[in-house]
Amino acid sequence: MRLANLEISDRSLIQLARCASLRELIINCCFLITDVGLLALTHLTGLKSLGITQCPKITLYGLKLFQTTLHVWKLV
Repeated sequence: MRLANLEISDRSLIQLARCASLRELIINCCFLITDVGLLALTHLTGLKSLGITQCPKITLYGLKLFQTTLHVWKLV
């Protein structure tokens, strides 16, 4: 699933985290998403690939915490 140039928020990602069958997610240019939304995605235990670019409110700390919580095969 690709989410690009959308005004989605942490709340949107919290809802998306209910999609247990999601395997790949690409998030680009979503300026409202923070570490809170990112960490909600740790419920997606089947997620194999996550791409995040140009989401300035997601911090390096949030990315590291996400990666250690949910071992994604590919984090770009």
